[in-house]
Amino acid sequence: CNSGLRTMWQQQVRRRSISVGHSVRCVNPAAAGGIVGWMMPPPVICNHYTVPLGASYRPGLSTRYMHGAAWVAADANQHPVRIFSGIQPSGQLHLGNYLGAIKNWIHLQDTHSTHPTASRTSTPKTATHTRIPTTPTTPASTTPTTDTAPPLAAEAVLFSIVDMHSLTSTLVASRDTEGAATPTPATSSALSNATRDMAIALIACGIDPERVILYPQSAVSGHAELMWILSCITALGDLNRMTQYKDKKDHLGSMLGLFAYPVLMAADVLLFKATHIPVGHDQLQHLELAREIGHSMNNIFREPYFPLPNPMLSKAKRVMSLRDGTQKMSKSAISDKSRINLTDSDETIRLKIQKAKTDSFAGISFEPERRPEVANLISIMSAITDESVDSIIARYSNGNPHSLTTPPTHQQQSDNTQPQQQQHAQQQQQQSPWDWREFKAELATHLVNRIGPIREQIHRLSDKPHEIDAILHNGAQQANALAKPTLDQVKRMAGLFI
Repeated sequence: CNSGLRTMWQQQVRRRSISVGHSVRCVNPAAAGGIVGWMMPPPVICNHYTVPLGASYRPGLSTRYMHGAAWVAADANQHPVRIFSGIQPSGQLHLGNYLGAIKNWIHLQDTHSTHPTASRTSTPKTATHTRIPTTPTTPASTTPTTDTAPPLAAEAVLFSIVDMHSLTSTLVASRDTEGAATPTPATSSALSNATRDMAIALIACGIDPERVILYPQSAVSGHAELMWILSCITALGDLNRMTQYKDKKDHLGSMLGLFAYPVLMAADVLLFKATHIPVGHDQLQHLELAREIGHSMNNIFREPYFPLPNPMLSKAKRVMSLRDGTQKMSKSAISDKSRINLTDSDETIRLKIQKAKTDSFAGISFEPERRPEVANLISIMSAITDESVDSIIARYSNGNPHSLTTPPTHQQQSDNTQPQQQQHAQQQQQQSPWDWREFKAELATHLVNRIGPIREQIHRLSDKPHEIDAILHNGAQQANALAKPTLDQVKRMAGLFI
């Protein structure tokens, strides 16, 4: 830029820091997604780089306009692709955990790990994740652009057993006479044993410590240290908006740990400069806060130090209770018949599926709102076999004259040429019971074939606790090596003595 344009820029941005040089173009807010109301200088156009107000420019960085400032996208040149996800060591794993998270972890391990031992002999299915958009966006938006993209070559894939997060529930075991939650002493070995058991289950399911970094959260002190720094810039109003805190505080009490839980989650992600986070829809709000905190840190330090993590939403459906299709399958449910545990025997699995609730309607159809229990069984069949829901319905509909393959479409409902046929089909559905024995028998067989080997591996690894501990210690060393440079640099930028 010439000196005249540079002077005009510097005068108008005043206290907002931006270094001008090389190729710079100031984005007009009216042209940037309709965002208005921010003090911006007139457009300064030089070649092709876009550096919105509030950002520091460095050659080779890609930026996005956000709230009158910029955050730097996690491109391969500036920020290596790193994938991070965590799971709490609370109770034994069940089918919902496996299909909802662990199966996706194994897929990420197979498709994204760049470890030399990672298999490259086949072309697996690509993951569904959020590509980094190049268009202006709202701050920390986690609404994903779902598409099919080539597998990311990740520098590191980290899976953490987040035992520090679980303290929000394990240290609160009773309530006093006034109804307030009170902390109680925890059995010293209970949580550590649960952490080891979780590692055993993950490895038994297929997580390979040679291809990913598997470690316990508490073994990396940087999680807690970075959390404190991040908490100093996190607004109480942002934490008050977290729906999970509102849902859990009545049960666990209004404890600081529960309230600040999302800040620790942000520290988990930012500590490793993670760029992609496998996450469920129920955690999108927490990831949004992590992005906002990372954005604030970048503005405070006046450099794009943290990449803003992007959600990787899997296609996995929520697995619901076998006894109530409107409730999520949970390890805390009173009835053990409501879930399939990964340690259940073959006979127990078949019995639970046989007793699984369906309904009195005829036919098989996927209607989650109207027939939640049936939809749940179909979803489980689809997830465990990778067969589409439509294909499953078609197979079982063809052999039963009373079945309805799919719920009637809006066009079919409004078609006046077949009112009698529709009425007859609805009467059949209500009057003719449908035999679920064949479907349940097939589903039970698929579950036994999948869970049986996992169960045997769990039993085998449980006899080798020292080997599991060695795996976790090795993973913690690798995680610490990745975390230390980030934490040291944040401390320097924050003015802390190191």
